[in-house]
This record gives sequence, C-alpha cells and structure tokens, in this order.
Amino acid sequence: MKAENKQKNILELRDIISKIDIEKLIESPDKALINQGIFRAEAIITNFNYSSGERLKVLIKEFLEVARAEKRDKHARNLANDIKNSINSTS
Repeated sequence: MKAENKQKNILELRDIISKIDIEKLIESPDKALINQGIFRAEAIITNFNYSSGERLKVLIKEFLEVARAEKRDKHARNLANDIKNSINSTS
C-alpha cells in the first residue's frame, strides 16, 4: 500500500466503523455487510496486514453462518461486535 493512501484508508475505516449498526447486521446480515462497507474494510485491512485481514474474513464468515441460521442471536451479536472491534483496532 502506498503511504499516501494509508491516511485516506484509515479515514475510510473510521467512517465504516461509524456506520456499523449491529441490529441491522443481525436483521439482514448479507445486505448489511455490503451496505455498511464491511467487505471494503476487509480489503483495506488485508492491505495493511494480511493476517489481520484473514482473521476478519474468518469472523465475517462465521457471523454469516450464525446470523443466517437465526438460531443463536447472542452468538451472532457477539460476532458482529467482534467484527466492529476488529475493524476499529486497525484504524
């Protein structure tokens, strides 16, 4: 990643964090991940640090599986918070 893009990407990550709505993530996981920019955050984080991006990717995958099943709301909520915290820790 070019150094001049790093500041722009950090600002973009902060914007994504501010838009993350845990309730919407749980209500409509596929749509919310796209609309809230979480996949974009994954791409940015992967460019910063590949292993952090991979950890976020695993969290997103697990979240989708749990949230789509609609059986373990508390677990889905915890994973959604973990996703938000993972993005936040990078920015």
